[in-house]
Amino acid sequence: MACPYIILLACWATLFMGVRGRLGGQPQEEEEDIRRSVCAHFKERPGEHDNSKEMLVYDERGAVAVRCATAADACYSYWTYRRSADNDSEILWLSRGCWDGKYSHCNSSSCVASSPSISNSYFCCCTGSMCNEDVTPATESSPTPAEPPDSDDSENKDELEDYLLVLYVLLTIAFILLVICIAGTALRWRKTKPAPHPTPAEDPPSSPCIDMDSIKFMEIIGQGRFGTAYRAVVQSEEIAVKLFPQHYKSSYQNEKYIYSLPLMEHSNLLSYLGGGECVGPDGNIYYGLVLSYCPNGRLSSYLAENTLSWSTFCQIVLSATRGLAHLHSDIRKGDIIKPCISHRDFNTRNLLLTENLLCVVSDLGFAIHTQGAKYFINGEEQHAETSSLTDVFIQRSNKYKF
Repeated sequence: MACPYIILLACWATLFMGVRGRLGGQPQEEEEDIRRSVCAHFKERPGEHDNSKEMLVYDERGAVAVRCATAADACYSYWTYRRSADNDSEILWLSRGCWDGKYSHCNSSSCVASSPSISNSYFCCCTGSMCNEDVTPATESSPTPAEPPDSDDSENKDELEDYLLVLYVLLTIAFILLVICIAGTALRWRKTKPAPHPTPAEDPPSSPCIDMDSIKFMEIIGQGRFGTAYRAVVQSEEIAVKLFPQHYKSSYQNEKYIYSLPLMEHSNLLSYLGGGECVGPDGNIYYGLVLSYCPNGRLSSYLAENTLSWSTFCQIVLSATRGLAHLHSDIRKGDIIKPCISHRDFNTRNLLLTENLLCVVSDLGFAIHTQGAKYFINGEEQHAETSSLTDVFIQRSNKYKF
């Protein structure tokens, strides 16, 4: 999963380094070296305006010229005049070399002096190799700068390069963060990817410890839309038996399917003891589910006849909530998976009370199990084109009920 993101990151880094090389790398083409001007060189104070990119050119007289750092640099001279021993005026060089500032009067091929400044010094700049070796006296039309422009004008260009560099660094950081977010999301999705459709245990035969033919029906304890619940006795043990008429076989199969899913055992759910065809009290054939018996009956009936203390109320609410939470939970133990189950008919009529006044969730005839965006009824996946909007609404809203 991470390989595509690593490849994208490597491509981005390569692109960034290439752009960085264009911004800050030193030119390596020979034609760039050829276009760089060579200027007459003199520094009154060594180290003044030194540029590490400039290359001194030596001859037998020493360092008399310098090769400029870039092809855009011009040449300049800065000097004054002094009286010689013969009382003649002679040039006293103050500084000469490459001029990397953006000065508008450096387009001439000859170095024409400006009018003298207050300090009686002169400045000129020009374009072309060794154009500053000889200077031309000032004329009336010559520009009159007070002092030579500061060579730090080139900082504008450097600042632009710095801004571009910062921009690419920020883009790179943003890209890395994006990759991390995508990778994290993909990892979480992979961990929460819906498990394969769980296969419930095969329909148990009439439970080995309960013979459906030996069940003795005692009384009706509940009447529902699809079946009737009886209190019954088998081998001196009280049980509940829910009988479905044969034309409601699908409801019987769905409820049995839900009870047969793995890891359904919970103290706040009815215990499934078995199921199958059996003969009802009226002598007809029914489909029966054998479940644990709750002596205090439905919560709705109990509330209608009794007043609850605060502690009992909290106990009932907590136990009902635990049962519903167990239904809604995805539980995985190795290869055994219990899917999320939506009850879809959760109310006080379908909550039973044990002898200790603990709630037990019952009546799973409408229940479905979900797997991501899919849901299953009686083990079969349901599709949008064959499902009603009511089913979808009930499925989603039931998770937040109670």
